[in-house]
Amino acid sequence: MAGSTRNDKRARKHTVKAELRIVERFLQEWDSIGAIRDQVEDGVQPTEYYTYAPVILGMLSRGCSAKALAEHLASARTKRMGLGRDDANDARIAKGLVRWWKEFAPHTGAG
Repeated sequence: MAGSTRNDKRARKHTVKAELRIVERFLQEWDSIGAIRDQVEDGVQPTEYYTYAPVILGMLSRGCSAKALAEHLASARTKRMGLGRDDANDARIAKGLVRWWKEFAPHTGAG
């Protein structure tokens, strides 16, 4: 039984890592400060928004709406980064994330 629990934990850890990578790709597309293109052109692995991914994944796992996620992205853009609003981009990325989570995410349903 202990081996099964250990394997379950490993499988869940692997799943969470895969989910985080996908959220990170959405954040690269969101690219509110335009850093990703420069990083890619310089041959650098884009990591600009990786610290946002765990929070967003947590929001998705708790069933957040696209509206709530777009508001979170808008807050990151305006309050953390000091940039102007881009509601259309925030909503587009949020809707994509929620759609992915509901339809395609590899999650096991465990929050």
